[in-house]
Amino acid sequence: MVLFSILLTLLLEWMGAFTRLELSSFDHRAQLFRFDKKLHEDVVVLLIDEQSLQQMQQRFGRWPWPRSAYGDLLEFFTRAKVQSVAFDILFSEQQAADHTARTDDENLVKATRKAANVVHSMQLTKTQGNKSQRELPDDFIKQHQIDNVKYSGKSYDNYLIPFDQLYKAANAVGNIEIEPDSDGIYRRLRLFNQYQRFVFPAISTALVLPLIMGEGEIMVKHDTVDIAGFHIPLLEDGRYLVNSVGQMNMISALDVFKTMDQIHTGKSEGLILNPEDYTNKIILIGASAIGLLDVKSTAMSSAEPGVFLHASTVSNILEQDFLQKSDVLTNTLILILAAIVSSVPIIFLGRLWLAAILPISFGLVYMASAYFAFSSNLILPVINVLFVIASAMFMSLYFRVSAEKKHKQKVRTMLSQYVSPNVMSVVLDQYDELVASDGKNENLSILFSDIRSFTNISEKFKATEVVEMLNIYFSEMTDIIFEKQGTLNKFIGDAILAFWGAPIKTDLHADQALSAALLMRENLPKVNHVLQQKGFSAIDVGIGIHTGDVVLGNIGSHKRLDYTIIGDAVNLASRVEGLTKVYGVSILLTEDTYKALQNTVKCIKVDKVTVKGKQQPVLLYTPAMNFISENNLSISPDELLLINSDAFNFYQQQQWQLAKQSLESVGKSILFDIFIERCNFYLTQEPGSNWNGIYEHISK
Repeated sequence: MVLFSILLTLLLEWMGAFTRLELSSFDHRAQLFRFDKKLHEDVVVLLIDEQSLQQMQQRFGRWPWPRSAYGDLLEFFTRAKVQSVAFDILFSEQQAADHTARTDDENLVKATRKAANVVHSMQLTKTQGNKSQRELPDDFIKQHQIDNVKYSGKSYDNYLIPFDQLYKAANAVGNIEIEPDSDGIYRRLRLFNQYQRFVFPAISTALVLPLIMGEGEIMVKHDTVDIAGFHIPLLEDGRYLVNSVGQMNMISALDVFKTMDQIHTGKSEGLILNPEDYTNKIILIGASAIGLLDVKSTAMSSAEPGVFLHASTVSNILEQDFLQKSDVLTNTLILILAAIVSSVPIIFLGRLWLAAILPISFGLVYMASAYFAFSSNLILPVINVLFVIASAMFMSLYFRVSAEKKHKQKVRTMLSQYVSPNVMSVVLDQYDELVASDGKNENLSILFSDIRSFTNISEKFKATEVVEMLNIYFSEMTDIIFEKQGTLNKFIGDAILAFWGAPIKTDLHADQALSAALLMRENLPKVNHVLQQKGFSAIDVGIGIHTGDVVLGNIGSHKRLDYTIIGDAVNLASRVEGLTKVYGVSILLTEDTYKALQNTVKCIKVDKVTVKGKQQPVLLYTPAMNFISENNLSISPDELLLINSDAFNFYQQQQWQLAKQSLESVGKSILFDIFIERCNFYLTQEPGSNWNGIYEHISK
């Protein structure tokens, strides 16, 4: 499951199934942690905004503005002695053939040449099909290509460059083409771009190269750009992932024009913009007005000027504020750990809710860690990790449910021999506890019943007839045990072993056991009627009940397990059943069972005995009503209890004559005859001084 969930995740990741969600996760982290990040103090963005278009319309007319307008902007920044100025606006053609337009173009060219620090825009594109590349002008290549660069990356086959006078006047030319990601959002760009065999910088790169470039080479590798000690990480496709800045240093083109108007009128104080504030600054000029078609959807906003991406890139390089994606090994280890944490607890922990908490908690902690890592510029994968957690959880859950279903069916088959269908449903609700029970101590009430003289009966019939006779008897008795919520442990020849108090725990297990015994005796005539109709002999049974501690669980070998009980209490129940014939009663229960009864059942004392193999004396009882019925006595249960109590006390006190008289007043019964016989014996031969009223049985 761990391996399968990892392989499935890697396959889906390779197919791009997580790409959009992962990109959205990146955007959310960028918006959360980069919203208040300020642009480098030496980088300023000048925006041609809606206000500039509206208020300058009377001077320049409708867009596009005459080229002289940009010359005015350059004049301001030349006065300010800025570091450099970059236009995120492409001037690929001269405006028109008339004199005014030529003059406007010339003004821009002159302003560019005078400033000597202007970076103009070019646009390199990749066309569809196998079109041949257009040749770049030789003088453009000679002036603006980067010589000392080793580049291996994407190559373009089409271009737009500034008109010839302008690129000749420019200090540098940089590519402004940015390709969106698969979801249409702009997040990355190429710092260097190849056309034919020549390499040109992006506009942002062109701005910072004079500041960071030394004498060495520029190395553009598949994963980094090395520039004089600057190591700029790249993505697997060779593009730079922009670490977007939320707080830009912005000025409006309108304010520059108004400031220049103030300067031209001779004003030097109270200027709208103070040129000295922009000394040694890097200026990027772009458009934010919607109609100018340079508003893009980025990680930070659904509508952001495209120049912001270039400004953020310049700021990133100056501050070495680079995003770094975790490597393949780290990502793989994260997936393995996530899969293990998400599957192992569900398979091996007993409680499912507790097992589910671990992978869910791991997922939440990992999400928090991934977001926190982003604040330190580390990008950890999110969506594929959440998927591997979910898939491992569900696969493990399916495995566990299937295994438990199979095991439950096995348990159902096993328990169907022991409990009623109603009890079965309750037991299966306690499935986890049941299957985990390899043996534990429980206090139960145990019933042992046996057909009297069954050996003699079975000798009269064929083996098949004996089986038929037992099946009739067992069927009726089993129904009674199930009806009284008991567990049928096993058939031992003609004997039945059953218990109460497990697997369904109840404080009434003694009551249930005695109730079952009484009903078994009550239904015995019905069983005998069926047997006699089939030509079999009538049977009689003895039932012994004892309540005590036993070991309960799945006991046996790995090939066969039985849900059963073992212990001295089981043996004692068997011994007690064997005494029913001795005392002429059908049901005997021990004092432990009698004291465990929650409901009042009138029982008379039978004898205080020790059984074979036991030294601890046991006080035996039998139900009064059952005793009266079986001996046809004309006495009420209350009268019987009173006489029995007196007689038993007299007997224990060695008042033989009083005990004998009390018993003789009741009527004829094997039990009382035994005690009358003992009294007669002791009247003629007193017991010794060590007599304690306990009768020792030396046979089973």
